[in-house]
Amino acid sequence: ETTAPIPTLGVIGRVYPHKVLGITAEFTGLKAPGFIRDRFIDATKFEATFKDFDLYATVSFSRFVGVQGGYRALAADYVVDDDSGDLKMKGPYVGAVVRF
Repeated sequence: ETTAPIPTLGVIGRVYPHKVLGITAEFTGLKAPGFIRDRFIDATKFEATFKDFDLYATVSFSRFVGVQGGYRALAADYVVDDDSGDLKMKGPYVGAVVRF
């Protein structure tokens, strides 16, 4: 078991084609450079990548309630010595928005 802070960089953009409709696109990612390997003294091999893409639309019925739907793709991979992990999730989603 290992715990490490994982800083990421990303971009986000949002447009409002109508006063009740907002469309948002987000991308966040990380590719761990080689110098991070030196932080893990016991690790002879260290590689990590993380990518998160989210495109969604929000329709507001009032100032406090709305509905959101979109598409999200998330991928995370790592290799530390002989341990490795691979996570991939993608697909559409729907949700409620409550603001207060």
